[in-house]
Amino acid sequence: MKKFKYLYLFASLAFVLCSCEDFLTEESKSSTTVDYLQSTPEGLLNECIALYNVDRSMIPNSESTVYSVLIDRGTDIDVFRGGGGATFFRYNDIQPTNGEVAYVWQFYYNIIGKTNEIIKYGREMESNDIVKRAIAEASIFRAKSYFQLLVRFDRINLDTVVVTRDNVNDITFKPADPKDVLDLIYRDLDTAAEYLNWTSSDSYPGRFTKGVAKHLKAKVAMWRQDWAEAIKQVDDIDTSGPYKLLPSPKDVFEGPELLHSEAIYTYQFSRQRGGGAGHRLSLIYTPAYNKIPGFKRDLALGGYAWGRAYPNAYLVSLYDKTKDVRYKQFFRHSNEWVYIYPELLPAGKVLGQEASVTNTSFMETKHTSSLKYFDKWTQISADETVSYKDIIVYRVAETYLLGAEAYMRKNGGSDPKALYYYNKTWMRAGNDKFEGTLTENMILDEHARELHLEGSRFEILKRTGKFLERVRAHGGETKSEAVSADYTLPRTNIKDHHVRWPIPLVQIEQMGGESVFPQNEGYQK
Repeated sequence: MKKFKYLYLFASLAFVLCSCEDFLTEESKSSTTVDYLQSTPEGLLNECIALYNVDRSMIPNSESTVYSVLIDRGTDIDVFRGGGGATFFRYNDIQPTNGEVAYVWQFYYNIIGKTNEIIKYGREMESNDIVKRAIAEASIFRAKSYFQLLVRFDRINLDTVVVTRDNVNDITFKPADPKDVLDLIYRDLDTAAEYLNWTSSDSYPGRFTKGVAKHLKAKVAMWRQDWAEAIKQVDDIDTSGPYKLLPSPKDVFEGPELLHSEAIYTYQFSRQRGGGAGHRLSLIYTPAYNKIPGFKRDLALGGYAWGRAYPNAYLVSLYDKTKDVRYKQFFRHSNEWVYIYPELLPAGKVLGQEASVTNTSFMETKHTSSLKYFDKWTQISADETVSYKDIIVYRVAETYLLGAEAYMRKNGGSDPKALYYYNKTWMRAGNDKFEGTLTENMILDEHARELHLEGSRFEILKRTGKFLERVRAHGGETKSEAVSADYTLPRTNIKDHHVRWPIPLVQIEQMGGESVFPQNEGYQK
């Protein structure tokens, strides 16, 4: 089922060989040469395949901290207890020298550099299906990378030139006009949608497809308020694509392999050779329940856990507890931690009783948690600190909500197609059909209920101009006997300039300094 991942080993080797060309002067005894990679259709496609491994390499990196920073940390619907990247939740020390800031910038520009090569060399070759596919997949990688950079930093450098030893000293840098960036993304995604099929034997959903290109273009179209284009992409996916919602919300994240009809693009992990190093998102989002007296690490409860990031009380309050099945299916609530081990039962307690914890340990051990990254399937033992559960990047539930919003903004909240798309996730969750008038706040609330902790909350709040308002009203967790004032810091610490990240200082210096590429307003120079 995951045979696609076996290609990573060869493709990664191809990258290494490509980077070593300056050190090798002997005639190659292998067909895997720079000339092969850049002048043959098969070599070009192998370069593109290697990008899939690069694209997901952020997740295992630094104990998955960087990727978890991009998963809605510091918005209106999460609370962060501790660990790496805490400043992005508390908004107390975000600086141009932060490691996460530099890593994200460099990560996406590294991908852009390789895609520029693949697209250039592909267009110089005689066109065939292999070349078209390589260009198409590289175009999505470039579009995806530029979109992430633009959303996070606002001011970025735009370059499609292949950097060589001959032109490296001629490269100039300047903040790009966002319109130019978005225009390039549009062109790239149009190319990808033209060349790729909806599905193929080795790419669904491990490789990019037409559906990925159209879903991403819908997201970008919403960003530039091109409602008609967003509608076109969503309608194409709905009427022509192979995607559909699963019968129940719990099915979306159940099991180790998330290769189903709702997934448009998924990062795949496996212990098999070439299947990646795994990740630690399960540890980050599962409470450290084993520290509760009377408990022990157990694969059935999620195995090894750190308890660092959770949905907050505001998010949980958005559900109708009597109708919306997501209230139970997406979360493990604090009162669901009950004693189950007779041999560890504390004195005076009975099996099945809710576990007792101190106020100081509540956040770490028993806070309501998300089950989206929960993993009881892939670890060998409860002491293993890595998960191999797949991670969904894009799914059709988001596509439908993009459609609901696009129709609402173009035709008004009573538009039948706006209601049609809104009711997709709303009714799947068990709620009564909505037949009233949609509002922006309703879209934002349903987005939170359905897509929380999947990485798109910052994007939609910033796009709608609601980021600062919502974080100041709901960010973190309300202070109580079990929750300290530290967890309300996002509400009081956040400043207007936090709507964008600082440009990494090391990158400003490499681009020529402040006179060439000034720092984003509000951050130290």
